[in-house]
Amino acid sequence: MRRCPGIIFTDGPSGRRATVAGTGIDVWEVVRCFRACGNDPRALERALPQLSRPQIQAALYYHRLYSDEIDERLRIEDQLAAELESLPFVRRVKV
Repeated sequence: MRRCPGIIFTDGPSGRRATVAGTGIDVWEVVRCFRACGNDPRALERALPQLSRPQIQAALYYHRLYSDEIDERLRIEDQLAAELESLPFVRRVKV
């Protein structure tokens, strides 16, 4: 937490996660949204208006420092989403 102010660690059923302090939003969620926004910081700010610029910067900085950890979590999340989508009663909804 000293290396990356603004990031805390949350324990849960899926293990210990890096979370944006004061939000409950995990760093991997910010990074996934950032990528979906074409790596555009301004688009990310519009997509996540509940986060301040310093909170977004903290999440992206954490990802730069620990990209292996976050990228592995993103891989797992993508795999789980694909497994869910293979079920006959689940479909993806675009928002």
